[in-house]
Formats: sequence, structure tokens, C-alpha cells
Amino acid sequence: MLRKRRWFVVGAQLSAALVIAAGCMGQDFSGSPLSLSELDHGWLVTVEPGEKFDIGLKGNAAYPDLGWQVVDFDPAVIELRDDEQVPLGDPEGVDFPVAPVSVFFFEAVALGATPLAFEFVVDGEPIDVAEYSVAVVDDACEAGLGAVANRCGLAFSYQPQDLTELDHGQAVALEPGATLELTLTANALHPESPWEVTAIDADVIGIDGPIDIPADRQRGDWGPWEPDSRHSFLPAWTFAIEGIGLGESELVLELPVGDVPLDRYVLTVAVVEDSCDTESYRSTCDQ
Repeated sequence: MLRKRRWFVVGAQLSAALVIAAGCMGQDFSGSPLSLSELDHGWLVTVEPGEKFDIGLKGNAAYPDLGWQVVDFDPAVIELRDDEQVPLGDPEGVDFPVAPVSVFFFEAVALGATPLAFEFVVDGEPIDVAEYSVAVVDDACEAGLGAVANRCGLAFSYQPQDLTELDHGQAVALEPGATLELTLTANALHPESPWEVTAIDADVIGIDGPIDIPADRQRGDWGPWEPDSRHSFLPAWTFAIEGIGLGESELVLELPVGDVPLDRYVLTVAVVEDSCDTESYRSTCDQ
């Protein structure tokens, strides 16, 4: 029986990353608080006094028991109302595994500006950062800069059509000779270090890459964005996964700096005769 699922991690709300099934995309999210992720590193958050917003940062598969820490903001401008560490596993109501997520809930309290910074620390040393700027203004919708809430008329989000770091742990399917694209964002502390393939069954799949994708924006460029294109201040690395022979292969990529992996990414890739007749999270049948 054909059963296919297409899910998108939209932000970080409720008791886990807010996961929305494609079949529910018709719901009205115009009143939702502004939600940003690690993919929005470098952006300006534009809000009004009393307005809430949240930052959801994907955990690190190489260190699944650790979470992100907030390290810099001005409490006279914004307040941290709550935070939540969502462990690796299956959130209630979602039938596929997700990476750990650190969720931070803020509220703007006074007009002004502040940096907002987070670190992922291992053995006392930060191995990744996520940095934002926050402007608390009288009218966020008229400000004309930065990320604003959905109520202003344009959701600040990007739904990639290829596989990304948000798809860690998933099972995907393709047919011999077909390809799936995988794009992994660079580490903010080591943006020039490429992701590397560390495990693969070459009889089942082949990999072309990494190919460097430059950052889309320069620091401080918070002007208008297009919802169907990247708006990242970080470069990325893209790979083409090609089906070679029928079978299943684990695909493991790591982001090494020296002898220590800064991050890890895993996919289970099945090469099948008909990807449209195979249960999977993502497949070439979706294309």
C-alpha cells in the first residue's frame, strides 16, 4: 500500500519543534509568534513591546545529550521567558525521529536594540554559535527590515526542496540513476570547513560533492527576502546522492575540524525499483 509523508520543521513552539504535516498547511498561522532557527543565523529580529518570539536551535547529532546555551542579550530590551531542551526521539504525534532541539522563548519589553547570541559548548569550548540582532520598535510591520511575525503579511521562512540538516535520521528512497540533493549549512565558527562523507555503501549509492554554496547575504543586509529562496548569512555544502544499485545504504557525513567532529549527519538511503511504491520520508517520487 502506498503511503508517503512530507513534513516540514517550521520553527520551535509548543513542547517540541513545531512540526506541520503538508496536509495541514491550509491552517491559518497569521497569528503565530515569530520563530527563527539556526538556519536564520545573522538575521535581525524586529518586534514590538510585549511581542513574543522564539528561537529553535537544532541539536548536534555528534553530541546528542548536550544543548544550546543563551550567552548574550540585554534584559532591559528583551526577556527570556522560558527555555526547553527537547531530546532526541519521537515527539508526540510525529511518526519519524527528530534531532534534539533547544527552544528559547523571549518577549520584547522595551524599545531598543540588543544582540542575541547562543553557543553550543563541548568540554568548556564552543563548537558552534548562533547570533542574531533584535530591534524593538513601535511598529514592526512598518520597519522594513529584518524578520517579522506572520501578521505583517509575509511569513519569514524558507521551505527547502532538497534534503537539509533538519532531515537527520530519516529514510529516503530513489531509483537507479536518479538523484536526491542534500544541502548542509556550514558551521558558523568554521564556515570554510566542508562536510565530508565518512560512511557509504558504494555499491548502492554514489555521492557527488561537496560543492560550495556561498552565503546569500552579507552581514547587516536585512532587507526584503524571497520565501522560496535561501536567505542565509552562512555558506552551505551541497551533495548529489545518486542511486547505483538496488539495496540500502547508511550515509554518514561529518564536519571535522582537526581530529574532532563538530557535527554528524545520517541518512538511510534505499535504492528501489519504484520510489512511488515505497514508504519513505522523502523520495524522487516527490519531485
